[in-house]
Amino acid sequence: MKLSKGKATLPGRKQVFRFKDERSNFVKDVIALEDEKINGEPFLVKVMEKGKIVYDLPSLEEIRKRALENLSKLPEKYKKLKGAPRYPVELSLGLKKLMKKLRGKLKKVEVLNLT
Repeated sequence: MKLSKGKATLPGRKQVFRFKDERSNFVKDVIALEDEKINGEPFLVKVMEKGKIVYDLPSLEEIRKRALENLSKLPEKYKKLKGAPRYPVELSLGLKKLMKKLRGKLKKVEVLNLT
């Protein structure tokens, strides 16, 4: 985990969960640890393992169709070219706890290195 301003990274293996409203429009995404139990729809799939592709790659037409479908589910307010609000992306409780724990460990190491 990097903590430098502008270079910070999130620790651990992660999964992104997408939340939708009653009409299947996108509401928010939550970045969580890979093994966390979150109610949203898991978004990431394994594509490679040990240097080999383990996923049936879609055709360009399938990619195009899915991109258009996803864009149609994004509320209009996020599609504005100017003044659009940021799409909500949150960190899960488990990921926040891991970050806090690692920050504490990193600070202890820094203090020990300074003395």
